[in-house]
Amino acid sequence: DQGEPIREIIFESRFADLVIVDPKVSFYNREEPLPSHFVKEILAKAECPVLLAPERFETIEKIVFCYDGSASSVFAIKQLTYLLPQLYDKKAMLLEVSRRSEEEFTESHRRMLDWLRSHYRNVYYHSLKGDVKDELFNYFFKKQKVLIVIGAYGRSMLSNFFRKSNADVLIRMVDLPIFITHH
Repeated sequence: DQGEPIREIIFESRFADLVIVDPKVSFYNREEPLPSHFVKEILAKAECPVLLAPERFETIEKIVFCYDGSASSVFAIKQLTYLLPQLYDKKAMLLEVSRRSEEEFTESHRRMLDWLRSHYRNVYYHSLKGDVKDELFNYFFKKQKVLIVIGAYGRSMLSNFFRKSNADVLIRMVDLPIFITHH
């Protein structure tokens, strides 16, 4: 309530389970691209998961877990599941985007789906081929009642994530809640 809002939120995030923020929040008197500088700082430095909340949202019917086989994507899946166990009856999709022409379903995929099935009633897997940024945008554009879950490893990886615009495109162009965490 006094001092720098970013620093205070980061400090409070250490003791919070989840920070919920509008991607437009800003303390500047000027137009900013989404996410605002303030929100990017929160995403990069928060010590708990962050839920980017759209201005209007009705309900969640499906959770889409963006999965790339990394520890950070599994961590994000677990964090959302443990923080919001009441979502167990929602459809849960494990979504992977691959540049490879043929689908590669590995032991990791099988184990992740098994883990999800122990926490959600309706679980399925979907694979897209192509550039991650383009495919995620195309998949989520005009979707409704979906919660997107994305993981990013550490602060430098999260910064790279935004530089590459994978999340920026989703935040700017998709009006859905996005759960982001890193460890």
